[in-house]
Amino acid sequence: MPQRGGNQVAIMGWTDDTHYQIRNFDSDKNLVIQSVDIKTGKGVVIPPANPNGKLLVQALPEGTTLSMNDVISPD
Repeated sequence: MPQRGGNQVAIMGWTDDTHYQIRNFDSDKNLVIQSVDIKTGKGVVIPPANPNGKLLVQALPEGTTLSMNDVISPD
């Protein structure tokens, strides 16, 4: 099915009782997720979450690297 235009906005769901999330495009045509206040209609961009692997790499001492054979435990 062809898209109707390149700037499709999609409702993603509720953040809480007064905010919902939408998928939208910024001024540079990058995909962003926004939290929108119901009363004001103002949206705030939600930064993308870091996967657990990236958080671990950032927490390692400088000069330490992970190889493909290293196992990461969830705890």
